Amino acid sequence: MKRRTSYQDVPWYRYDALLVRAVRDFVRQALDGVLVRPGLRVLDVGCGEQPLRASVEARGARYLGVDVSANPAHTTAALCRADALPFAAASFDVVLLTEVLEHVDEPATAIGECARVLRPGGSLIVTVPFMYPLHEEPHDFLRPTAHLLRRLCDEQGLEVVDLSPLGDTLGAAATLLDHAWSTTRGPAHWARLGVRMLSFGLVTAARAAGIGGRSAPVGHGLLARRR
Repeated sequence: MKRRTSYQDVPWYRYDALLVRAVRDFVRQALDGVLVRPGLRVLDVGCGEQPLRASVEARGARYLGVDVSANPAHTTAALCRADALPFAAASFDVVLLTEVLEHVDEPATAIGECARVLRPGGSLIVTVPFMYPLHEEPHDFLRPTAHLLRRLCDEQGLEVVDLSPLGDTLGAAATLLDHAWSTTRGPAHWARLGVRMLSFGLVTAARAAGIGGRSAPVGHGLLARRR
């Protein structure tokens, strides 16, 4: 997914629009579900340009974002890898790991680090792509299933509260088709726009007819709690 400063107002014609909106909505619901509020500390691992910062701070919590490199706004609190967080154990109430795990060499270690810095009863919010194009290459290693995410949590002493598909199979098909056209050299702009309109129109019609499923979604959303 393209790095961005906000998940608001994503144009429908961008190939990543379905995933961006699904991630935004899942994280918002998770933040509300764990009652993020003043006095809580929230760590955003792999924060990029910090599109979730406003959502956290709007709820009155303290936000800290870390990444392997500084962002253009120089608002990164620390430079580090997701599998080697420079914080003491039980330092945070909530940890965000959104659209990051696929870029980590050792996902189990990264989940373990997130669990380590969580206070008992603290929450981990994860989103990952599944049926989604390669991005930020060559640092794109993984498309975890829901089963792997659950196993990683079990191994690190995390209780799964919610594990949901982001989008559905039809949305994934439309995303992949649109990406194929948007990255192909040659077709005129109007032709690309036509394919986008056709793919998303077919998805809308198919859903209205009750066709589809969620076995191959665009991504997965996970909410887990440290025991």
